[in-house]
Amino acid sequence: MAEPAKKVLKTDIVTANSDEIEAYEEVSHEHQETLENIELIQSQIEALNERGADEILQIEIKYNKIREPYYLKRTKLIEKIPQFWLTVLLSHPTIGCLINERDEDVLNYLELIDVREYEDIKSGYKILFKFDENPYMENKLIEKNIMITYHDDGNVISTKCTPIIWKEGMDITGVENTLVTSSKRGRDDNYKSFFAWFSSQDRLINGDDIGDVIKDDIFPNPLQYYINATEVEVEDEDDDVVVVDDESEDSESELQDSHDENDRTDVCNDDNAGDRNLAQYVQKEKKISDCSSEENLGEDDYEDEGEYDDDVLEDDEER
Repeated sequence: MAEPAKKVLKTDIVTANSDEIEAYEEVSHEHQETLENIELIQSQIEALNERGADEILQIEIKYNKIREPYYLKRTKLIEKIPQFWLTVLLSHPTIGCLINERDEDVLNYLELIDVREYEDIKSGYKILFKFDENPYMENKLIEKNIMITYHDDGNVISTKCTPIIWKEGMDITGVENTLVTSSKRGRDDNYKSFFAWFSSQDRLINGDDIGDVIKDDIFPNPLQYYINATEVEVEDEDDDVVVVDDESEDSESELQDSHDENDRTDVCNDDNAGDRNLAQYVQKEKKISDCSSEENLGEDDYEDEGEYDDDVLEDDEER
């Protein structure tokens, strides 16, 4: 029979806890000096991080100015390629999913994307879209400002956009997208319009993901997404397979076999064919041999008629 469980008194628990606390205090007291030294070093590391962040910020500001003329040269070259920026946006895995068919119609007229950081780059940036003359909007230049305010509980992002002046009946931001979109881009009709995001003036916590993607990923190197899109198109063309009609090949093969069989039958039915062929072959080889001999022999290879070697005559007399 099993023994009954022992009762644990509350006084025993209190005693056990007090013993653990005393042991912990002894260990803490033993390493107190070490912990204080670690805390001192940790504060020094934090100070270095802050100083490094400030220096990095100054370097970023410096190189932003250095990059400006290069971005200008790149812009002039991009203008020579039709629908460059539209191709880049559609090729990007994040932005491409935001663009529906009506957005694409408008973005066909997109000439330029530019990103400009504020002088105090920690405070935000703005994204500029420049359009060619088009049937959708009156203003050719629209910009979206992403402004960052720092708080202890997180960064508050506020956005402000140039009001888009849509031509009559052309406002696509309030129209639900019911068109069938391309499955190759993995787009979903439930996504908002790209211009609905651009026009929004939201107050966000800890960042505007779409704006950050354009600023930090697309704008610094749009070429990678343009090339990726063109490579996908080439692969799609290579996937086209030419189907060969097997029946046509079989018919041609059967026709050739029929001709060969008829030739063999004609030869077999002619009893004298073998003799004639052999005689023709011998006669042909004889002609070739005679021609070759005459071409290869020179005058010194012929001896005058009646003239022989004296040594040969002497040998004949002795025999």
